[in-house]
Amino acid sequence: MATPKANPSIYELKITLLDITRPIWRRVQVPSTIRLGGLHDVFQAAMGWTDSHLHQFEKDGKYWAVPDPDQFEGDIKIINESRVPLDTVLTAEGDSMVYVYDFGDNWRHRVVLEKILPSDAAGSPAGSASFALPSGQEPMH
Repeated sequence: MATPKANPSIYELKITLLDITRPIWRRVQVPSTIRLGGLHDVFQAAMGWTDSHLHQFEKDGKYWAVPDPDQFEGDIKIINESRVPLDTVLTAEGDSMVYVYDFGDNWRHRVVLEKILPSDAAGSPAGSASFALPSGQEPMH
């Protein structure tokens, strides 16, 4: 008899936009097994963006993004984000990575794994979000 597959834990992440005067951040909860490509979609929705620019994730000299079939020899090695679950990149509370959106404007974000919650944690539905903007400021587009 097959053992039932356990539900993934819930990761609570804090995404903070870097190199700005006033802090802009988002807090989201996602399944630990979400692929990085799906996490990009979550970040786009949480930040109020339209997914109209390139992006990548960075950690420890590794880069995850949508692979470029025209990549040149000597370019940085890009790992296909659609194949990588988040829990293989961030493994413990306090782990972090960088999310870069829009290579022209170079919006860099620090992504911190704040909490690992059990899949059945009350009040912790995957996909929930909270965020803060300075007073009177609207989301970036």
